[in-house]
Amino acid sequence: MAKKRMALAGVGGFGGSHVRVISKLVEQGELECVACVDPNLESCKDNVDILRGLGAAYFTNYQEMLDAHPDLDFVALATPIALHKPMAIEAMRRGMHVLTEKPAAVLLEDAVEMAAVSQETGKRLAVQYQNTSGEAFNKALELIRNGEIGELQRVTGLGMWKRTDQYYERTGWAGKLKHGGSYVLDGTLHNPFSHLFYNTLTAAGRGDALGAVPVSVQAELYHAHTIESEDMACLRARMANGVEMLLYTTLCAGDNRPEPYIRMEGSKGTIMWHYNDILHWTGANGEEQTVDYSADFQPNELMSRLYRNLMAAMDDPSQRLYASIDGSIHYLTVTNGAFQSSGAVHTVPDSAIDRFPEGGSMATYIRDIEATMEACAQAGQLFSEYGVSWAVPGTQVGAEELADVSKHWWRTDK
Repeated sequence: MAKKRMALAGVGGFGGSHVRVISKLVEQGELECVACVDPNLESCKDNVDILRGLGAAYFTNYQEMLDAHPDLDFVALATPIALHKPMAIEAMRRGMHVLTEKPAAVLLEDAVEMAAVSQETGKRLAVQYQNTSGEAFNKALELIRNGEIGELQRVTGLGMWKRTDQYYERTGWAGKLKHGGSYVLDGTLHNPFSHLFYNTLTAAGRGDALGAVPVSVQAELYHAHTIESEDMACLRARMANGVEMLLYTTLCAGDNRPEPYIRMEGSKGTIMWHYNDILHWTGANGEEQTVDYSADFQPNELMSRLYRNLMAAMDDPSQRLYASIDGSIHYLTVTNGAFQSSGAVHTVPDSAIDRFPEGGSMATYIRDIEATMEACAQAGQLFSEYGVSWAVPGTQVGAEELADVSKHWWRTDK
């Protein structure tokens, strides 16, 4: 594979992870980073200096960078979400491929437009859902495709973490529905557990998110922190292929919480994939097996694989992307449908919450949420169906309604 020429947009914040991956790929002779852009040098000077050391020119204006380097093979975007669509479209129209941070967008119609430009220009648009490249997860997909657990019937993702108030104070858009005139819908579905979400969707598509076409969505969204958006969600999406997808997420868990996981249930067996790259499964023959890939795991390796995957796809149009903009259409159909179904982000009552000092901030804990979420996940029920006292049932949104912007209660531009 020929060495590719690229540029990075967004060098501060999470852009630092891209800088580390780019540095490694440059060192290995796989990549040439010729430019980077960020409007605020003071906030990312160390990272800019690293890229300058690799030969990259620094810019403060995206268009000026593209004008100066019209021969770029691809651009990586680690910018605020609202900039993903215009930056990706401009790069593709200039003949460049794109790797954008997740989520590619938060509104379904934006992803549809981005996918249309990708199709029109013939330029690949990959989305940085890095956990799709993990060895244990891809082994799970192989088992599904090979019929190891029979016909796939249900895929359940569960993620519980704890975030203090400091998490929401770190930036102006944290926990907001809209910021600076742009929708962000920042919460568990679009941010911390979006990787878990996309992997769950990919599994529900029997190994490819493109195969997970939602026909209905039902969800319940809640917040226990004092924020606009959700810090806890449960949802059910039924797919055209007959698979039921369930997802349970919260940032209000305690310390005794399980590692995030995805359970894939088939007619003849079950697969359990864990975030720490360990895989368990019971196949049609009843034999239990475990494969542990965690020992060989290297920091930033997952993201490196997404870079290599896109670079390979530039040379071979038949190369499947780990996470494409087309897969994001199904992802956003479900996330937008979840907000639509819930009707609002419901407040968890104070009687169900404990708040206490932690690490110079305040932690918010929903009592017994670990046991509640695991029980719901095991039963395949949403909180209201399981009988949680404070739960508010969401409506089931059918396929014909999922793109109906007039029913998107959180939008002021409809």
